Amino acid sequence: MNTVVGAASRTGLHQPQGLPAYTLPSDALAMGASLGNCALWVTTLGVGHVQHLFDVPSGENLLNAVTLRFAVRGTQPLGGDARTDAGGASYVGLVPAQQGTIEIHPAWQRRRLTASALEITETTFVPLAGGALAGDDYVGQQRIL
Repeated sequence: MNTVVGAASRTGLHQPQGLPAYTLPSDALAMGASLGNCALWVTTLGVGHVQHLFDVPSGENLLNAVTLRFAVRGTQPLGGDARTDAGGASYVGLVPAQQGTIEIHPAWQRRRLTASALEITETTFVPLAGGALAGDDYVGQQRIL
C-alpha cells in the first residue's frame, strides 16, 4: 500500500472538487477503483476495465469482466485483420499508441489513452439516481468521450 501511494504522489496527486485524486500510468496498478452505492458495487482492474458489477440487494454479480475495444469503420486491410458487420462494412481495431493514464478519484475512475489520432477518455462511476430515501433506481455507467 505504501508503495502505491508513494508512486501515486510522484505521478500526480491533485484535488478536483476538493477531494484527493491520483493520476498514474495505466500499468502502475494491479487493481483499480471500487465504486458503489447502496444498490450497486463496481470493481475495476488497474488498466481501467470493469471487473465485476455486483447487485447489493440480491448479493449476486450482474456482470463479470467488461473490456472495451475501439474500432473505426474502414476498408479491409490486405491481411484480413478486420471484422465485418451484417451489412458487409469493415471495422479495423485501434491499438493504443502509448501507455495511457488512470485517474482514481473517490467518485470515479478515469482512463485516458490515445489510439491512432483519437484521444479517448473513459469514465467509470456509479451515480445515485435520486435520493437514497426516494426509492429511485440506481445505475452504473461507463462513459466514453
